[in-house]
Amino acid sequence: YDLQQEEGSSGGDTMTPQYRRSHFRENTILSFVTAASLGANYIEFDVQLSSDSVPVIYHDYRVPIPKSNVTMAIDQLTAKQFLSLGDPAEHSGRSRSVGKIRHDENVLSNGKVESVVKKEKEQAIQDSLTSFEKMFKVVPENVGFNVELKYPNSMRRLREKLHPMDRNLWLDKVLDVVFRLAGKRSILFSTFDSNIARMCHRKQAVYPVFFLTAAGMDDHWDNRGASLKHALRFAKSAELPGLVSHCEPILEAPALIDLVKNNGEIGRASCRERV
Repeated sequence: YDLQQEEGSSGGDTMTPQYRRSHFRENTILSFVTAASLGANYIEFDVQLSSDSVPVIYHDYRVPIPKSNVTMAIDQLTAKQFLSLGDPAEHSGRSRSVGKIRHDENVLSNGKVESVVKKEKEQAIQDSLTSFEKMFKVVPENVGFNVELKYPNSMRRLREKLHPMDRNLWLDKVLDVVFRLAGKRSILFSTFDSNIARMCHRKQAVYPVFFLTAAGMDDHWDNRGASLKHALRFAKSAELPGLVSHCEPILEAPALIDLVKNNGEIGRASCRERV
C-alpha cells in the first residue's frame, strides 16, 4: 500500500516524497483502513462479481489458488470461496509485501488501526480479501471511494476464459450495494468499458462516471477508447463529466494537453499510472 497525497491507491509502485511507504498488500481490508487512518481523501479499487453475483474487490480477473500453480477466474468462484482464499497475493506478482513483517491488527469502529508491528523473520503481513459491501462498513464514511468497474472486454474473456453475466445485470448488482450503503460517502465510478460507462451514467445521476483510456498504449477492443482523441469524443457523446488517461502518451506528446483543454464540455481529465 502506498499513501498518495490526494488518493490512497490500493497498492501501486509510486511513492510521493511527503509520505513514507507502508507495505500492505493491495485490495485488502488492512490496506484500505490504513489509508483511511493516514488521511487519504479517496481510495481506489476494482470491483468484480463472483459466480454468485456478489461484488468483490480484486485487481486481476484471475486469482492464484494458495499452495498450487492454479489460478481461477473470479467469476468462477462464489464469494465464500473467494474470501476464503486468505492472502493469495503472496503467490502473485502484484504482491507489495516486504516478506519479513508480521502485522497483528485491530480495526476499531472509527476505522483507525491500532497495531503492534513486530519484525519477525519469514513472517509476512497478514491481511484478507474483501467484498464491496464490507468496504462500506469498515472504511470511515468521510473517505471517498473511486470505484473502478472491472468488466472484462471480449479480448480478455477469450484470453482468460472469463464468463461474466450480462452488463446490465452486472452493473445492477454493484449499484444495489452502493445505494443501500453509501450514505453521505463521496463516490465516483471509472471504467475502461465504454458500454458500462454509458449505462452507469444513465442508470443513476448521483455519482459521476469517468471513462478510462490507455490512450493508444495498449491494443484496445473498442475504438472508443483506442486513443485519447477517440476517448474524448466518446466521453462527450455519452455526456460524461470527464475521463482518465494513462500518463505516458501525454508526457511524450504534451500537445495532447491542448486537445483536452479545447474540449470544453469535458469537465475534468486526469492521468493515472499504467496498470
